[in-house]
Amino acid sequence: MRSYFIQNQRNKILAVKLEKPLPNCGVCSQEAIPVTLECNFNQYTLQNLVTFIEGENSDLTEFSINQGSKEIYNSDDPKEILLVKTIFQICEAYELDLILTDEDSSKKVCVIWMIHNENAKEPVISNK
Repeated sequence: MRSYFIQNQRNKILAVKLEKPLPNCGVCSQEAIPVTLECNFNQYTLQNLVTFIEGENSDLTEFSINQGSKEIYNSDDPKEILLVKTIFQICEAYELDLILTDEDSSKKVCVIWMIHNENAKEPVISNK
């Protein structure tokens, strides 16, 4: 294993050995890498996002979408009034991290990093 050093412009301050990533780590595991979804937040609705998730994960029957501690969707209790709202109407931000959770197992499925692009005609997905 190699040694790395934290240093300022002149001196090495601290020797650090980097460990291999842990398979279940919430920061460095493969499932922690966010799926990036670039779309126009003024046109893309929560229903579009739910339909995308259902299309990509056909075995995921019960799921929730959370922005931090705020649940914005739950398949057990979908709020119809929210489904027609655009992403911008729900979050009022130009980028956001969402956590997709399997409600059957209570495990995180993935992180979805959404980025607003007002010129996007269709959503662009990376890292899926």
